[in-house]
Amino acid sequence: MSRYEFPAMDAKSKSDPAAWKACIDQARMLIEYQHTRLLNLDLLAKHGPAAWRLNAEIVAHLHTQLTNLLNEAQDEIQEVNRERKDQQTKLYNKLYELESTWYSLVGKNMQLEQECSRLQTELARREEETEQQ
Repeated sequence: MSRYEFPAMDAKSKSDPAAWKACIDQARMLIEYQHTRLLNLDLLAKHGPAAWRLNAEIVAHLHTQLTNLLNEAQDEIQEVNRERKDQQTKLYNKLYELESTWYSLVGKNMQLEQECSRLQTELARREEETEQQ
């Protein structure tokens, strides 16, 4: 049973004064519910369209604000990405230059080691020659 339904009395309850009182209380409550519903419908008819227009304006204003915030955030993201790409490009060039220098120095070190090894061998050979003479 919903709050808007009025229950029928059974045969044995018709002679019970407490059942009649409960039935009357239920009827009063239903009348009050219906009266409140009518008042609400009347208020909706009078003020509903204006409230909906106001609500629609508020929602449209919020939509505009949120769209602007979204656009600002996207612009900031693009700017950060541009700066990051620029920094990465500059650092790539610097890193490439440092890597080239490192390879060059490693190559020179290898040449020096080879030359040192050759000179040590040459020195050892000459010392042997001088000892033999």
